[in-house]
Amino acid sequence: MAKKFTALRAGMTQAALENADGMARQMLSDESDQELGALADAAKGAADRAASAIDDAKAFLAASNKRIASMESAAAKKAV
Repeated sequence: MAKKFTALRAGMTQAALENADGMARQMLSDESDQELGALADAAKGAADRAASAIDDAKAFLAASNKRIASMESAAAKKAV
């Protein structure tokens, strides 16, 4: 690929080279921006799902701790 690109560039005028380079930079910049935006969206989605899972786990643990405290309290009353 690099050899083909170099051969293609060898036959171009300076103005054509500059124009081609500018177009290539613009296309790469646009693609990079789009890819970065997609990556940021995916990362935010993953972070949101992780935060939701953590919140669910904390709620489950809090409910579990209440049930355990209730059972311990009932057992302590029976022991007296």
